[in-house]
Amino acid sequence: MIDQEVLKLQRDLDRANERLEYYEQLSDQTQHLLNTRIAELESARAELQESETRFRQLTEATFEALFVVDAGRIIDANGVAVGLYRYTRDNLLSLRLVDLVEEVTREQVAEYLSDPGSEPVEIRHRRADGSLFHAELRSGTIAWRGSVAQVVAVRDISERKAMELELQRLARTDYLTGINNRRSFMELARHEFQRSRRYRQPLCVLMLDIDVFKQINDSWGHQAGDETLRCLAKTCVSTFRETDLFGRIGGEEFAIALPMTGVAGARVIAEELRERLSEVRVTVGDRSLSFTVSIGVTELSEGDSGIDDLLGRADKALYAAKKRGRNCVATA
Repeated sequence: MIDQEVLKLQRDLDRANERLEYYEQLSDQTQHLLNTRIAELESARAELQESETRFRQLTEATFEALFVVDAGRIIDANGVAVGLYRYTRDNLLSLRLVDLVEEVTREQVAEYLSDPGSEPVEIRHRRADGSLFHAELRSGTIAWRGSVAQVVAVRDISERKAMELELQRLARTDYLTGINNRRSFMELARHEFQRSRRYRQPLCVLMLDIDVFKQINDSWGHQAGDETLRCLAKTCVSTFRETDLFGRIGGEEFAIALPMTGVAGARVIAEELRERLSEVRVTVGDRSLSFTVSIGVTELSEGDSGIDDLLGRADKALYAAKKRGRNCVATA
């Protein structure tokens, strides 16, 4: 009986040892798997850190402002962005990207960000001090910390925009006097003609020409002639309203469009202008010269089909003023 109990205890002990050995083996396998997984995670973390380090090095080396954006919020920004927008980096990371653009374009930017990879868009951006600048916005996607985020590049194009605007201004401006050139005046006058016709409002056109301008050039030189043209333009600009259109049509000939002005009022303006110009003194070295102008006036009529009709009549009136002896105003 005792031997049987001993045998039973021996078998139980053997089974316990077997189970213990099994669990020890299982624990060793689990520990090995755990160590392997930890090593893999450490390797992935190191690769991620290395990748982010390389990314940051690249972003800091570029001349563009770069943002990493998640659901519209800025989660990272390079040093160029900090300098361009004049925020601290911490302040940038508390903002949405749309907070950096002009208010009226925020919806447009939000729509743009919803379609990564679309064509670049030009938007006015706002710095921390409230100043605005023109910038080109481009976006794409990037793997970021185990997920996908947007990378947004901002290029300051203020200088390019300023150059474009200056070229446009030069294309519309008379190089000598700084007023509208013929092309610009005609374009603006056509719009004014259409507006006046649409709303049945009065419109008058004046044609102005410097009397015996050739004699000024011949007797005083072309430098004196150029200065005469500049003095005339300056006097006219100070005389007309902001809504009036003024341009150099060619040579010594100028055109003026007077919106909301009938022929009687236009004649008064023309006479006052003629008198003012006759009092102008053009300084040439230690001497000065004076000049006079002839002016033709006409008013919009029912039969006019375009601004050219008014300019044609005003030119005829100008010719009539010349025939009368110059330095006078004529109406057609």
